[in-house]
Amino acid sequence: MIGAAHLSGIKNGIVIDIGVIVNGRSRQTQTVIMSFSSSVLNTPVTDTVSLPLGGGTIIHVNEKEHTVQVEPDSVAYRFDQEALAFGGKTMTGTDIAFAAGLATGIGHCSVKLSSFIVEQVLDYVKELVTRNIERMKTNIEPVPVVLCGGGSILIDIDQSFPDVTQMVRIDHFAVCNAVGAVLCLISASMDLIFDLLPSPVDGDQQRKHVIDQLIVDVCQPPIYIDLTKKRPTFDGNGVWCIDSIVLGSGGGGKYKMRVVPTSYFAASSDLIVGAGFMGAPTVSHELLPNGHECLEAVIFTGDIGGANGIIGLLVAVKKDIFCIDGDAMGRAFPYLNQCLSSIHGLPATPSWLCDVRSGTIIGTDESISNSQELEEFFRKECTERGLCVGVAFPPIHGTAWS
Repeated sequence: MIGAAHLSGIKNGIVIDIGVIVNGRSRQTQTVIMSFSSSVLNTPVTDTVSLPLGGGTIIHVNEKEHTVQVEPDSVAYRFDQEALAFGGKTMTGTDIAFAAGLATGIGHCSVKLSSFIVEQVLDYVKELVTRNIERMKTNIEPVPVVLCGGGSILIDIDQSFPDVTQMVRIDHFAVCNAVGAVLCLISASMDLIFDLLPSPVDGDQQRKHVIDQLIVDVCQPPIYIDLTKKRPTFDGNGVWCIDSIVLGSGGGGKYKMRVVPTSYFAASSDLIVGAGFMGAPTVSHELLPNGHECLEAVIFTGDIGGANGIIGLLVAVKKDIFCIDGDAMGRAFPYLNQCLSSIHGLPATPSWLCDVRSGTIIGTDESISNSQELEEFFRKECTERGLCVGVAFPPIHGTAWS
């Protein structure tokens, strides 16, 4: 939603998959009290309604009864293999959009569908969106609606929707989530207790004092940086030697961060280990990591951006080994069993977990049979150990990357 607000310039409106933008930010729900392993957390949550609707959503057709069903199942990452537009045999939401003339330029096959299929799906989508827009509104005033994400191609912006001023499909609508993820939002809260006087006899001096405490100076960032002038440094073997400019860290020193592509180990039987942090990122505001936790827990990178985009480089430097640009996650998400190694069925054990006090736990095949069980086991231990641990995953042979 943050990305949708930024790309559209609309500061107040509704975003599909459906949430509300207020003053350029996502509206928060009332505080939710949740309990994790006997610890009570006071957590505000973004106010959203998630719909089972996307470009990869599977359309189920009953030819005999001339009916269709849109259920919460999807071809997901197999979209470019199974969708009709790519020569597959599964009818998806994107195929409906092609047949209706709402989308072009994806896939390499033409899509022709019976009119009753297209009409029923588009009617269902309109009714679903209309109902949930009304659900999210807090007053009767009409609002603009920002369409983002791949599934929004199923919505005809030329149609009229009740209590909607305009349907906006912004440029780069398919990557709103990625844009919003890189926008930095800084905020803070302060709790103070005062003895309230019967009448304001201090001329609001106390209020001014509190506001002055919250005001901080913000440095003006560079307006323009020409990244095209930066040239990466490779050695004679094609190894990328990352310097301080790439990481924006200054410094220098004797260590070198050496990054290689997955093809570097295609013909090798060397073992490659993935390492990273598990838990709540906000814990690092109070419990500062030193980067060595994952060394004690036992390299390829887990995700691009955030601490786990760097921890693989740190471990590789300390061990004086290569770091593969593997991007096993693609972006931050909540579960270990969503990593590519788990999706492709690689072993979940042996795996290691280490807390800030060097307490180490090993997950073996005697107690863990799959990645889901590993996630549940490590999540419980992570919560009990302060929501900040280092983890290392089963070694992968170099030949597995080919």
